[in-house]
Amino acid sequence: MSDLAALLREGTAKHAAGDLAGAAACYRAVLRAAPKEPNAHNLLGVLARQQGDSQAALRHTEQALALAPDQPAFLANRGAALAEAGRLIEGISLLRAALDRRPEDAVALRNLGQAFAALGDAAAAIAPLERAAALAPQAAPSSAEAGAMAPWSGAALNPSASAPSSGLPSAAAPVPRGASEAVQLVPYGEVPMAGERYESLRRLLDDLAARSFRGIVTVTAFPGRYCLVGGAAGEGLELAPGDAPLSKCEMLGNPFDEQLGPAQREPLALANLVGAIRQRSGGAIDVQFVTGA
Repeated sequence: MSDLAALLREGTAKHAAGDLAGAAACYRAVLRAAPKEPNAHNLLGVLARQQGDSQAALRHTEQALALAPDQPAFLANRGAALAEAGRLIEGISLLRAALDRRPEDAVALRNLGQAFAALGDAAAAIAPLERAAALAPQAAPSSAEAGAMAPWSGAALNPSASAPSSGLPSAAAPVPRGASEAVQLVPYGEVPMAGERYESLRRLLDDLAARSFRGIVTVTAFPGRYCLVGGAAGEGLELAPGDAPLSKCEMLGNPFDEQLGPAQREPLALANLVGAIRQRSGGAIDVQFVTGA
């Protein structure tokens, strides 16, 4: 048993370092010796989720949960795998069960909020996403412990105290506690960095400049997957009602976001805002935009 535990520790160390092939080899070696080891199945499920292999993720998370049905991490990873495979109602049920057992799991809270967002239920998504954002600076686990973020709708503003170029001087102001990440939902049919999301970024940058912050603000947009049904009078697809079952979805996706061009994703007002904050801070504050996965 000690050899198996050592193999699992070696696998999780490689997993955390980004050596997915090496981690998978360790987990599979454990299963060859002990086919009913639930941790190895769970970690292979996490790895499969990171690689986008939904079938392997479903298979391994199902086996892990069957072997240890009350383990919060296994419930959370199974729920996330189901949600990522489009089985949103089942995924939400298991994510809730995981949070009943471990309420402070920031990743499970995020996945639950994003699953609600994928269903088009913005009201239900807000509370878990806000709680996850509050917990994340203290409680965000590694990918080897809880899996990658689900790729659904949202925008995260994350100022990190690392300088754009040569490093932070010792006098640099830290990010205020509890304010290192903000999450906002993007309703279907809206440009990610427009409206209230643009105003939130403007207010954040003003606040950071006033605090003499030096570093990079990362804006991550997570493309949404929405349940869409046929519009009225044949006018194309529209967002389904919040209580619509998944079986009624004519499409689970985001055609609006897919047709956006670069100028719409980063409109002129946004470019002007970023240029102004760079000039105002003398280059101490920079902003980068990335697409989440």
